[in-house]
Amino acid sequence: HLHRVKKAESPDCPYCGNNPETVEHFLLVCPQYVRERQMLRNALGRNANSMLFLLTQPTAVGPLIRYVNSTGRL
Repeated sequence: HLHRVKKAESPDCPYCGNNPETVEHFLLVCPQYVRERQMLRNALGRNANSMLFLLTQPTAVGPLIRYVNSTGRL
């Protein structure tokens, strides 16, 4: 998305080379954000590994916003 709105030069993750920087990659996979992701898991438990939970449950909103802010990516 950042590439489509011209906020990033490439659709690929800047930390993982040729991997597309999708929402799933950013939230659940990218090794750059291991520390931030652990804080998300501490707040939400195993639900932090579920895209459906993260994007639909009101209880995920606060921890998810903290995660995004702590990465400094957006």
